[in-house]
Amino acid sequence: MWIVVLILVLWVLIPALTYVFYWYEVSTPSCFHEGARSEKEVLERLFDRKLKRSVFLSLLSSIVALPIVTITYPFGMISKWWSVKTTPSKGTIIFIHGLFHNPSAALLLKRAFAKRGFSFISLSHCCWEKSLFDVFNRMDRELEETLGEDLRSEPIILIGHSLGGLLAGLLGCSLSDKGYNVKGVVTLGTPFYGSRLAPLIAGLSFGRLARSVMFGSEELAEARKRLDSPNFKAVQFWSPTDNMVLPPASLYQTPKGWDRVTLSPLCHTFVLFWPGVVNRVVRTVEGWI
Repeated sequence: MWIVVLILVLWVLIPALTYVFYWYEVSTPSCFHEGARSEKEVLERLFDRKLKRSVFLSLLSSIVALPIVTITYPFGMISKWWSVKTTPSKGTIIFIHGLFHNPSAALLLKRAFAKRGFSFISLSHCCWEKSLFDVFNRMDRELEETLGEDLRSEPIILIGHSLGGLLAGLLGCSLSDKGYNVKGVVTLGTPFYGSRLAPLIAGLSFGRLARSVMFGSEELAEARKRLDSPNFKAVQFWSPTDNMVLPPASLYQTPKGWDRVTLSPLCHTFVLFWPGVVNRVVRTVEGWI
């Protein structure tokens, strides 16, 4: 019985703790906006609503997301589940998950795109890989082998969640430079300037890759330079109440030439499992084809 109680306590406590960190962060002076009293003031202006109720709704979404991720995670370990080939195909979607997740993160996205006649490829990475650019270089080689010459003219769209969004953007630039028909990149909750939670996550998990997304890291500065002014469509979907990317400015301070779509109050992970977000992503991509 005590094990059940412990699980229930942790189920609520872990999401609540992340929002304690979030509230502390947004209550401090903004590091991107001189003259703003706090990041909270900036977010309420961008979001056009008060944060307190929005944070409560996001906390609920985080509590719901935890069991969904736990239940679906094993499916991401089945390699046959990662990709879908559609014939004829409207285009190829390449998805990259975030830190500590796996291809199961694309559960709803893969289903939605397959229904609309898109092929779907999921790429994976591990938390113990050395750095962001090590993962990028590996995926770049793998993608060139997977796509080959046959898909050079087929429309390609890359989608990434969190750290996966940085990889999606970098791979999009690389594929475009190689002559592939990259139509666009969609990122979901991607920390372009990193997160102050990354050192804590790296310390608790021994995950070397987490160090790449520490707030203000040199790797991220180099990534942003490469992502500026892409020669394809690029958009960041972000929630002002994202509980894992702190400060939140790291979400809305996108590279030059990128669009932003502000989502309703959702936690960092639940954006992948909320049908409203999935449908908006699909409509965005279909508008590019």
